[in-house]
Amino acid sequence: MQGLVQGEACAWIAPQHMTSAEVFHDLRDRLEPLLQAGSRADGVMRLATGGRLDLWSLENPITGRGRGYSRVVIDEAAYTRPGDSHSIGSMLNLWETAIKPTLYDHAGQALVCSNDATAVTCFAYDRLSMTQPLCILDWDLAQIEGALLEAWLPSVFTRLDELARECGARHGSIGAYIEDKNSGTILLQQALRRGYPAQKIESRLTAMGKDERALSVSGYVHRGLVKYTEHAFNKIAEYKRNLRNHLLDQVESFRIGDNHRRREDDLLDTFCYGIAMALGNNDGF
Repeated sequence: MQGLVQGEACAWIAPQHMTSAEVFHDLRDRLEPLLQAGSRADGVMRLATGGRLDLWSLENPITGRGRGYSRVVIDEAAYTRPGDSHSIGSMLNLWETAIKPTLYDHAGQALVCSNDATAVTCFAYDRLSMTQPLCILDWDLAQIEGALLEAWLPSVFTRLDELARECGARHGSIGAYIEDKNSGTILLQQALRRGYPAQKIESRLTAMGKDERALSVSGYVHRGLVKYTEHAFNKIAEYKRNLRNHLLDQVESFRIGDNHRRREDDLLDTFCYGIAMALGNNDGF
């Protein structure tokens, strides 16, 4: 709104046009004295100051093409299509090819808003077992909020210690491996600052696409080297008003090469990371 009043060209980008409907009506009501034209159907709002707001949907593969913006808001980013910058239609692909170039002319800024998910999966590794060396003990899925660092993160390390005692782990809990990007970067820094045993996942592994990571660990799973404990297999939890075993759901619904997925996959990431680091080589392969 500040940018529009200052006469800047701005864009509001959401997964679907319906997501931005409430935003459009709210801005129209608050900026009515300056409003010259506005149509939600056309996705455009123009002000007497010269400010212009374009509303885009991420369903449009040419979002923002040919435009120049001073400010861009990407709303509900957690509901966008997953994938790396090479996956056609993914959030990262649209950002690199369509959205980011619109900011060059005006040295613009982008604000990405969402409730992102943070997931954890707990494993036990038995070096002496030749048949089932890796067991999945527990898992959890949480939305990022103010209490995440104060309550959820400490609870992860408490749970790891509990599981280590239950398993009779001779070396205890080795702590957490955390993806050093997005919210994981913040969790990693806070864990280290508070003295928790945490380290970042090897960058070569995090830089891979989901398909590549899943393919890399599929052989271990196929050979039966990875097993669920009864607790992890039967656990049911509520997340975003869905009550289910989210780990099983994400792992078993994943299909390599399915670029049109719109499912949550944070637990799938932890599943693949854990297997790669426990059963793979020093680089996780």
